[in-house]
Amino acid sequence: MAEQFYTILTAVGKAKIANATALGKDVELTELALGDGGGSYYNPTEDQTELRNEVWRGAIGNVDVDGENPNWIIIQTVVPSQHGGFMIREAGVFDNEGDLIAVGKYPETYKPVAADGSIKDLIVRMILEVSNTASVVLRVDPTVILATQQQVDEAEARAKAYTDREVAEVSQALDAHEAAAAPHSGHATTTALDHHVNDKNNPHGVTAAQVGAAPASDNAGFHNSIYRGKFLGNQVTPEQYARIADGTFEDMYIGDYWTINGVQYIIAAFNYYHNTGDTALTQNHVTLVPGSTLYSHVMNDTDTTEGGYVGSKMYTEGLAQAKSMINSAFPGHVVTHRRYLSNATSDGEASAGAWVDSNVELMNEAMVYGGVINGHATYGLYNIGIEKSQLPLFRHRHDLIGIRSTWWLRDVCAASRFATVSNLGLAYRYSASAVAGVRPAFSIS
Repeated sequence: MAEQFYTILTAVGKAKIANATALGKDVELTELALGDGGGSYYNPTEDQTELRNEVWRGAIGNVDVDGENPNWIIIQTVVPSQHGGFMIREAGVFDNEGDLIAVGKYPETYKPVAADGSIKDLIVRMILEVSNTASVVLRVDPTVILATQQQVDEAEARAKAYTDREVAEVSQALDAHEAAAAPHSGHATTTALDHHVNDKNNPHGVTAAQVGAAPASDNAGFHNSIYRGKFLGNQVTPEQYARIADGTFEDMYIGDYWTINGVQYIIAAFNYYHNTGDTALTQNHVTLVPGSTLYSHVMNDTDTTEGGYVGSKMYTEGLAQAKSMINSAFPGHVVTHRRYLSNATSDGEASAGAWVDSNVELMNEAMVYGGVINGHATYGLYNIGIEKSQLPLFRHRHDLIGIRSTWWLRDVCAASRFATVSNLGLAYRYSASAVAGVRPAFSIS
């Protein structure tokens, strides 16, 4: 008898969508995972919470409601050509809280790698049938591009041809300028070209290397200026750690991310903390933030900001789970350095601070918004500390601030309130005993 292939909602998925419909909340689909079924086909069941044997996971590349069947949600993503060496017999869709929402029996497909003598991009497509698609957030990870390797290669070829043409035009203009200037000055004039190739925002992408000058792009400043959003893998490789350590940050840019244990960790800055602290941080580092909240917690059991951020339950207990997750994902590479954090309040304002050894902390308003919105302090230093500028990630991508989930910031706003990023897109503040998301920042080296 021929195998039947299909997708079902799990019990957890059904419950979440039903609750979302009843309570006016959303179920946000974020990742698609593939498995080999443990070596053979099996019939998926509603009580599954994971695949039998997961072999690959990535962010969803495209999600939409079918034009002819309004209760069908169509999900697609691309398994890039460099990933493979496994058989696919099962597929699962996970939400932003890591729960398996749907599981499918997938036609047996082998995904090759170069060592097999063949490579290919594989587009995976799943259809979910739900009673109320309005309860499901049809949000695509903006860092994922649904494109095949052939399309990428063709785009690169067109870009190279355009760049070569522009370089030629610049060189011709320079030659003409030099020819006109030489009889009068006795030397070639290269200042205009030097300025052009060293302008990292030059419109034609002309690089110093293309005109014979020494490139200077492998540094924190250059990499902070470019948003890319590329998937870097399910772990940080030794080669990637080496490029962080030597400060070149080769093939890493703002918005690039690793997905580890189901959590997306996005590059937010390069050497953001360089030379800060009462003991200077001199090692090269990459600052990361999770793509969504890790879990929820209170700042304090009661509505008080007494003791500032350092005196809060969040600081003393609430970050323990995040530190455990992050140290497990980046063992031996999470940077501990000196930060200045508020430790007292007066009349609803942060009124004192202290230097502490720190690794994983809540962000402040300056890091997220680029300035103070609701934070109150008798002296700005107490809320701001050393994090006095906006993270490049949020400068390039304002939409990654508002993730439709309220999350805590560490700024004291009143006698009973700390700052938050609201799920409604507001720069807001919550009572200290309210429950909101934990989305900390940390650095690796």
